[in-house]
Amino acid sequence: MSYSLYFEPVLRLVPLAALALAGCLPLALALYRQSRSAWLRLLTFGFFICLLLNPIMVKETSRPLSTIIAVVIDNSRSQNFGTRKRDTEQALAALKQGLGRLPQIEARFVQAARQDNNPDSDTLLATRLFTPLQEALADVPPARIGGAIIITDGQVADIPALSAADSAAALAEAPDEGNRGFVEASDEGKSRLAEASDEGKSRLAARLGFDAPVNALISGNGQEYDRRLRFIKAPRFGLAGKEVPLSFTVQDEGAMPAGLPPPIIELFVNGEKQGSYPVRPGAETALTVTLPRTGSNIIELKTPEIEGEVTAVNNHAAIIIDGVRENLKVLLVSGEPHNGLRVWRDLLKSDTGVDLVHFTILRPPEKQDNTPIYQLSLIVFPTTDLFVNRLKDFDLVIFDRYQHYAVLPLAYYDYMARYVENGGALLMAVGPEFSGGRSLALTPLSRILPARPTGNIFEKPFLPQLTEAGRRHPVTQNLEGGATTPPKWGPWLRQIEVEADKDSMVLMQGVDKAPLMLLAAKGRGRVGMLLSDEGWLWARDYQGGGPYASLYRRMAHWLMKEPELEEENLTARAQGYTIFVERRTMKEETLASPPAAAAKDKTAPYSAPSASAANSPIGRFHITLPSGRTMEIQPQKAADGLYKARFDSPETGLVRIGNGDKNVIVHAGVPNQPEYEDIISTPEKLAPIAAATGGHVLRLRPKAQDNVHIGAIKLLSAKAGLSTAAADSLVLRQSAASAPVAEERLPLMHNIWALLIGLGLLALTWWREGRA
Repeated sequence: MSYSLYFEPVLRLVPLAALALAGCLPLALALYRQSRSAWLRLLTFGFFICLLLNPIMVKETSRPLSTIIAVVIDNSRSQNFGTRKRDTEQALAALKQGLGRLPQIEARFVQAARQDNNPDSDTLLATRLFTPLQEALADVPPARIGGAIIITDGQVADIPALSAADSAAALAEAPDEGNRGFVEASDEGKSRLAEASDEGKSRLAARLGFDAPVNALISGNGQEYDRRLRFIKAPRFGLAGKEVPLSFTVQDEGAMPAGLPPPIIELFVNGEKQGSYPVRPGAETALTVTLPRTGSNIIELKTPEIEGEVTAVNNHAAIIIDGVRENLKVLLVSGEPHNGLRVWRDLLKSDTGVDLVHFTILRPPEKQDNTPIYQLSLIVFPTTDLFVNRLKDFDLVIFDRYQHYAVLPLAYYDYMARYVENGGALLMAVGPEFSGGRSLALTPLSRILPARPTGNIFEKPFLPQLTEAGRRHPVTQNLEGGATTPPKWGPWLRQIEVEADKDSMVLMQGVDKAPLMLLAAKGRGRVGMLLSDEGWLWARDYQGGGPYASLYRRMAHWLMKEPELEEENLTARAQGYTIFVERRTMKEETLASPPAAAAKDKTAPYSAPSASAANSPIGRFHITLPSGRTMEIQPQKAADGLYKARFDSPETGLVRIGNGDKNVIVHAGVPNQPEYEDIISTPEKLAPIAAATGGHVLRLRPKAQDNVHIGAIKLLSAKAGLSTAAADSLVLRQSAASAPVAEERLPLMHNIWALLIGLGLLALTWWREGRA
């Protein structure tokens, strides 16, 4: 209840002021002359001015508004370690019970830092609690905010920065793990904080979004210890097949047990163990690893779990290093010059990752030249060194319209065949010479060729088209313009007829569906054949041209065993904890299964298969989680020869995925995420912000054998300064806001008594003037 005085003048202010001024002049003259009735006149005049001002007494009845506080619950992954989750649940239950006994408190419970599988989510990187705290109280007037209580393990990443004045107080913090883990500012800290400027406190309140105590309840216990692995130096890229330097450290944190043996570190590359190393905790250890392949390589370090440590999650560290090739070495062997040769040269020379060696025959030995020998400035071409000694150094050999010349002995072709059988790559772009008497098909190279010439040559326009296998194979699938029938390509004008081997893959066809492009595996190597020398027409944009660059480049990289172009391949990639799996296959779909068979998939942990997946030729994906648990998922058809699936891994670490004879590994979760770097629960990070706002930080269980205890809840008055409550308490500030309930207006001069007083004063003044 409160009283206030208001004025509601009967006249406007200007006439009222003029009237007052007009009355004051004669009164001032009377006072100056010391007239005996001057003071009585002044009293009468003042009374009637008050009467015109119309004073009103207002009586307000209001009720105090509830005090709103926020209770922030940390749901980050580190809260799952040990007894922290149970401690948090018990503390939350006790807190709800304690707040329930304070009807003037309105609590908002905020579930923060939820475990999110979104790879872009901050929850995978660090625990953020103050941002959701500010969002929860954003719509509350500052006068109604009574404080905040945070239930966490203390590892918080978004604590607002303190001003210089607040930091001065924080310097006097004295964590006392022996006194039930309560953290309270010392007397010196409170004194220094009291001297802090109002400006500094205002800045802190602006960063927090309110000016009220912040309290924290710390899960875990003060006797925790943990061992963790951490990479110090690790490159993002490295040369495939070469050594890459790394360094790491083992860190022991907390109250480690005495007498532990030196940790043993195991090194794994793509899931295969490479060795074990004894290390000294706290010291940086260097090692080198060899990247076995291009693309992603998963490097893991593991150390055995210590009995009783907080978690073994950070006893494992992983990084992903992308392996890249050194410059590819390509040997281009060309015969008779033609328009297509420049296309090959331009394509290979424009790629900065290719070292090209071009061997060509400008004049065959059997052609006569009358130039005198003494006028020639030539050296003998090192054919033996190139085609015998250094042949194994090349990643790819290309024959472009080359036919057998005496400059290369027949034995050299046998070396080339062995080169392919031992893992080399050979690409042949042939023309009319392939059907002639000096065809390479008549050399020892023939044993690795996927096709033999019939002797026929088609000399007419035709449109290259994809075969059924070509629509499924990654080399020709999704070529620009190839999705339609007929494809949106320009024609070629010549094709060499061949008889293809049964084990070769015909991806493109031409005249009368004759093979136009073939791929085949021979021994450990691969061979490709392009049965036309007219591909340059696409480069010249003849009648619309075609995707010559993509086609040539994909052929070359398939021959060099690029993983992304494998026709039978299983790949997986992870975004956070979400894993995407792709399976390529040349197998054709079987007849659709009856509905009853599809119903068996109800036990799958992924969504039920669609009709297109029920007749999948590849079956299910078999998943093995880091803990050894297994599960299966049904892939969905995405395109011809391409099947996809996705799932969320419930665990962090290497996930193994298998399908038939294909296997792949992928790392679930963000490798070495900050959430797992600092595992030991601590009150120290939140102690400064609590002291600066007048709150307290306390452990729920200082020792492992202790019971959960949240302390008493102390509600301070709205005008109270820093808390003087005991450390074993949670400090809140009562709201100073109120809402009006009723209002009563009482006019002071508008009644019979005011009229009688006014008349009495007039009569008295008249009487006094008469006596004078």
